[in-house]
Amino acid sequence: MLPALGIALVKPCVVGTTARASKENVRSIGYSIYYTMVNIGGASGPYVAPGRTAISASKTSFGLPRSACSRCFCGAALFPRPKRKTDEPAPRISATLGNFITVVSNARFMLFLLIFTGYWIVFWQQYTSLPGYIHTYISAKADVELILITDALVVICLTSS
Repeated sequence: MLPALGIALVKPCVVGTTARASKENVRSIGYSIYYTMVNIGGASGPYVAPGRTAISASKTSFGLPRSACSRCFCGAALFPRPKRKTDEPAPRISATLGNFITVVSNARFMLFLLIFTGYWIVFWQQYTSLPGYIHTYISAKADVELILITDALVVICLTSS
């Protein structure tokens, strides 16, 4: 739960900070840098996975994400957020809930979210099911880490400009 909580706290901070702190003409560069760093982590992460280190699997699998999420949480909590560009007050809870109801009541958008969720469920199988399948049915000595970095490396190589 902690890695998911870390992502849930850090990603909105990064995206919000980028949106607030940058001008419109360079905002996309900020997002690009952030997602490039995410893909660098995705490409290098499997190398610190249990198969690559002498540390036990439980310490590596849960200790490294716990440590990274703790550092990100502290960074997000300690560093000040940039000020809003306008003096517009934050939206009221009633307005936010009204916007939520508007989104949830849009059937076409909800269908889109359902389809998109299905895509991500299938996508993440490369990290959850594929390693077990390869070790069980192909080769117990297969270097799954090299297979798992392919996605991030392709994104880094083909989207860099």
